[in-house]
Amino acid sequence: MKPLISVVMPIYNEAAHLRDVVASLLAQQLVSADLEVLLIDGMSNDGSHDIANALAKADARVRVFQNAQRTTPYAFNIGLREARGSYVAILGAHSQYAPDYLEVCLNELFRNKAVGCSGRVIPRVSADTLQAHLALWVLSHPFGVSGSSFRTQPEGFADTIPYAVFVKQALLEAGGYDVKMTRNQDNDMNHKLVKAGGKLYLTWKTHCYYFTRRDLKGVMRYAQGNGSWCAVSFLTRPGSLGLRHYIPAVFALIVLNAIVWLVLAAMLGGWLVPAALVMAAPLVVHLLAGSLASLQMLMKTKHVAALLLPPIFFAFHFTYGFSFLTRLLDELRGKQEQPSAVVQSGRT
Repeated sequence: MKPLISVVMPIYNEAAHLRDVVASLLAQQLVSADLEVLLIDGMSNDGSHDIANALAKADARVRVFQNAQRTTPYAFNIGLREARGSYVAILGAHSQYAPDYLEVCLNELFRNKAVGCSGRVIPRVSADTLQAHLALWVLSHPFGVSGSSFRTQPEGFADTIPYAVFVKQALLEAGGYDVKMTRNQDNDMNHKLVKAGGKLYLTWKTHCYYFTRRDLKGVMRYAQGNGSWCAVSFLTRPGSLGLRHYIPAVFALIVLNAIVWLVLAAMLGGWLVPAALVMAAPLVVHLLAGSLASLQMLMKTKHVAALLLPPIFFAFHFTYGFSFLTRLLDELRGKQEQPSAVVQSGRT
């Protein structure tokens, strides 16, 4: 009897492309396994739930569940609870998967004796506009997101993987997804799996397309959200983060320090001027490195707009790092205030 792969896909207001995504999953070229698709709806208000129910009515392999909590880790845990398969594919609705994606990931999981396996993630532009192309280039160049991001990481064993086929029992033994982590829940789970002795593998024998943000505002919101939740991860499960997650915070501190020195030098002059220039030197280095990255992207894309990237790289890294620092301070301040509130409650 073939094993069953349960695809777990959170959805929220996906009416525009839900039919296409589900159709692509049901058309997966599976030889080694059977398939079911679990759509976990976060209380959509655009008709997605009706579409999902119609898809389930048309194909018994599709099942629909409501996620009243409306956050991603709750959706994943609902999927784990309801999945009938021994293997669970945690997939996103904003990606497109090669026809052999699940088959290859399952076979590579077996071959490498792993608890999770994913395919190569290839970033793609989400709209034919200048801002969408700039967003793609920022989120696909190693200078923008590091060489260890899920968009740029090489084939082989890894500490974290996206859009993966997992051994369901391994996820259950890890306690499921942490519902407090409304972001970074994938890094958190991957860390728990590796810490428990499991192996994660990323294969380039198959792929999926990941559609990046549509504009630069979306890129900065992405940086803000990721930086903020990495601070939470740092306080709750620091091992789930790699060195790349801390570098933007260091960069933000360097920027803030340089600003202070430059303001003092402008006000007071004297020996503060050369000292301020020294403090500002890392910012110049960053812009030079960003310029080199933009030239590489220009040569790759033949698009002169790539020369606009250096200040966007700068803003992206600073936003990420500043959000990390501010959320960290907020969390620490909250932890300091909480014991006091408990004591006062106890006294009354």
